[in-house]
Amino acid sequence: MNMIRKIINTSILTIGTFSLLVSSAYAQTTIKNPLGFGTIAGLVNRVSGFIQPFALIGLVACIIGAGFVRLTSAGDSEKEQKSVKILTSAAVGFAIIVLAPLLVRIIGSILGVDSTLI
Repeated sequence: MNMIRKIINTSILTIGTFSLLVSSAYAQTTIKNPLGFGTIAGLVNRVSGFIQPFALIGLVACIIGAGFVRLTSAGDSEKEQKSVKILTSAAVGFAIIVLAPLLVRIIGSILGVDSTLI
């Protein structure tokens, strides 16, 4: 019985000390935003800026691939249509990636949504 009381007292003392330390740490410090943006538009701009160079490389690769399919089609209309689909898909995908920040601002203003994250 005496051992159980010691465990309980030690637990209460540990929890109390920890809660005092945590509460004083939160009261005295502020946490800065490590990401550097506070809005959804800022998030989209940051991600879009990171992805755009890779999207450009992907666009060039798709253009080259579609050209190869077109050149090796040997008059086959299915392969020619496939190359057109590749080019169309690449162009639409690249346009979406490049215009994403603008689209977020337009949709936000139409819906009247505040783009602030916090």
